[in-house]
Amino acid sequence: MSSITSTGLGSGLDINSIVTAIVGAEKDPLIAKMMKSSAEATAKISAYGMLNSELSGFKSSYKQLGYGSTFSAAAATSSDKGILDATLGLGAETGQWEFEVKQRAQAHTLISSAADAFDSVIISSARG
Repeated sequence: MSSITSTGLGSGLDINSIVTAIVGAEKDPLIAKMMKSSAEATAKISAYGMLNSELSGFKSSYKQLGYGSTFSAAAATSSDKGILDATLGLGAETGQWEFEVKQRAQAHTLISSAADAFDSVIISSARG
């Protein structure tokens, strides 16, 4: 096998410039491709960061939905809870109402005639 070698001596060619140009011609497209890939990767990382930030904001916005007090923000108040007390449930209408208690209920006893008598009486108490 024979090979031809030339040192460029006496040919007048600038071998260093030619070799540098050839290496540059092969290297420049690879560097450009790596730079483009780097820019794309940076853009994707930035987009993921923005998405993460937006999702975090969205998560914060619906956090209050987990609290029951968010939906039952209405409250009932009474100047004398011994006379009148109220409890509001979910979906209660908001507004202001005034109640005037004119007379408190009194315990009553009913007396019946012998014709209305019972054979047996069961007494139950429904006190809370």
